[in-house]
Amino acid sequence: MLMKHNTERIPALKLGFLNREKEIVRLKKVLDSNDPAFVVVYGRRRIGKSTLLQKIISDKDVYYCADQRNSSLQIVGLAEEISRIIPGFADAEYPSWKALLASINSRAKHEFNSTIIKSY
Repeated sequence: MLMKHNTERIPALKLGFLNREKEIVRLKKVLDSNDPAFVVVYGRRRIGKSTLLQKIISDKDVYYCADQRNSSLQIVGLAEEISRIIPGFADAEYPSWKALLASINSRAKHEFNSTIIKSY
């Protein structure tokens, strides 16, 4: 017996940003601290991780969205985003992630609050 499937497309349900007060409080506590920290936000796709981070950052934070380009182009892209806060930061050459992250680490505590790198 053959079954006939309904091929009518169901419209996507669009939800607003769900209240994430606990997560916001925890992340803001880390961002507002004077102590250095490394935080990983993880979870399934399309559940609002990027939106959560964008809601808590300030103009003094660096938010960079990584993509599939090669490493040297990613390094240049992040350096250019940091130049939004530290003019001329991208003028230097960073031969490796280690060199770029060392420069970020030495300057971050004085010139900007946090660096958020989002994987695609």
